[in-house]
Amino acid sequence: KNRALLEAIPDLMFQIDWMGILLGLHVGNFTVLKSIAERVVGQSVYSISDTERLLPRRLLDQAMACVRRSISTGKPQIFEQHLSLGGEARDFEVRIVMSGPNKALGIVRDTTRRKRLEREILEISGREQRRIGQDLHDSLCQHLAGIGFMGKVLERKTATQQLIKPEDVLEIVDLI
Repeated sequence: KNRALLEAIPDLMFQIDWMGILLGLHVGNFTVLKSIAERVVGQSVYSISDTERLLPRRLLDQAMACVRRSISTGKPQIFEQHLSLGGEARDFEVRIVMSGPNKALGIVRDTTRRKRLEREILEISGREQRRIGQDLHDSLCQHLAGIGFMGKVLERKTATQQLIKPEDVLEIVDLI
């Protein structure tokens, strides 16, 4: 049951100790790691990174700081990372939780699709806001121009001492 459950999870999961020794690894849908998964368990993540050239040192340092913080506080640590994996730019969410004395469990989720959809939604929203703003601007400008012309007519009537009807003024007030 546990094996079937684990195989159904697409996320990369790893267990690591506070020194950076990889204690267990489930690659999930991270197929680029399948070829090295078995031989890296039991090694330091730093030596794995040096030999396999998978992750930049800054990311390992950040992850290990989160591992140690999670172990020392007992609180989950979460961070996001954007990097190139297999020649393709990807977005990841990394969650690290304490899983025993001096051990942590890390879960890495590929959030590339979600991030792309979020950017598309923001882009569409911005485009719609600009369109609505332009529509409002255009219709409001025409409306105000019409009120301005009616005001000019009223001004000319008063300048030539013509009779001003209450409905002339009422129409301007109603439009405003």
